[in-house]
Amino acid sequence: MNNQSYDEARLLAEEATGPLAPSIRQHFALMVEQGYSGHTAYLKTYRAVDFDRWLQTVNIPLTAVDERCVALYHQDRSGHRLRPWRNELGVMRGLLVYLRANGTIAPLAVVSTYPAVDRTIEGLVHHLRHNRGLAARTIAQYGDGARDFLVDRFGTATVCLAKITATDVIEHIRRQAARKSPPTLKSVVTALRSFLRYAQYLGEAEPELVAAVPAVARWVTTPPMPRAIAPAHARQVIAHCSGASRRELRDRAILLLLARLGLRSGDIVYMKLDDLDWDNGCLRVRGKGRRECFMPMPPDVGEAIAAYLRDGRPATAERRLFLRLKAPFVGLSRSHSTSSVVKNALARAGVDTPRKGAHQFRHALAVKMMEQGASLPEIGEVLRHRSPQATAIYARVGIDALRDLVVAWPGEAA
Repeated sequence: MNNQSYDEARLLAEEATGPLAPSIRQHFALMVEQGYSGHTAYLKTYRAVDFDRWLQTVNIPLTAVDERCVALYHQDRSGHRLRPWRNELGVMRGLLVYLRANGTIAPLAVVSTYPAVDRTIEGLVHHLRHNRGLAARTIAQYGDGARDFLVDRFGTATVCLAKITATDVIEHIRRQAARKSPPTLKSVVTALRSFLRYAQYLGEAEPELVAAVPAVARWVTTPPMPRAIAPAHARQVIAHCSGASRRELRDRAILLLLARLGLRSGDIVYMKLDDLDWDNGCLRVRGKGRRECFMPMPPDVGEAIAAYLRDGRPATAERRLFLRLKAPFVGLSRSHSTSSVVKNALARAGVDTPRKGAHQFRHALAVKMMEQGASLPEIGEVLRHRSPQATAIYARVGIDALRDLVVAWPGEAA
């Protein structure tokens, strides 16, 4: 039945003669590649062909295809008492997304409230990405912080970086402090300082302006004690993913990467098939700031990945290692996808932990290394920290072990 539906959908795509005909055939081929069922591929292709036929009938050119056309098409069908498909509008919006992605129709017009500010932020983002090599998440955070400041200072007027004063900077931080928590305020300060360094790079600001950004008191922004998953809980969650279903095979490989190598969520999401070096028993990790390194592949990790590739990973041209469980079979979309895998695995195993995300496995690896006598530099090397300060928080975890080394105060009972 699935193959028959594929054949029927292929015939429909080949019969299209309107302005969308070439794109419809490409869209069908993509759906097959991404693992859509024959039934779903047929329904989506049928709707696309019907829309294409309608465009040809009402003589709407390709350059004019947008959401308004979809609304008119839906209204026209209803007016002729044709029963709409229950998910018709959703399918049509998905078609428009595909048509924009491959350049068939014009991009969605976005009207900016602050065009001058947005142009400045575009330059900042380009600088952070190509000159600084920062991670996408960091760039987004810095861009949002800078945008808030520029909107606060210039509004809809022309942005003139040379007119920014220390008073502007201090007053902005003061207003932010009135409604943000200290840890969040520290992120605001970091983003603003990064933006002013960019202005200095452009020759529009003096170093004194960067120094004018107030510092947030360290005592209120001390990182919280790392919350690591208990070793017994980690073993229970991993052991619970011992079945042969696609979900369990994929999740077991992800959980072992988290537990054995202490990888970040983003490291796993963006891992590719080309990163696996089976001959040398290692894998490439693409970390923060576009930094790459090779890490050893423990035997149980290699076995779990191999089992997922052999029996759990759908056949697709996608190069990302870990894929969605349902079509389209593409790579996991965001870093928090890994945390969702962990949260669901905890629930299935009946394990209740204070934290539900993926980072608790990373913390657990660091705590285990400290308990086994590893130094902070050694832990930082395994976790790929860029500064000793990032690793220093684990010194607080081993405080109980350090008490055994303290010499008793004279006169104190042993």
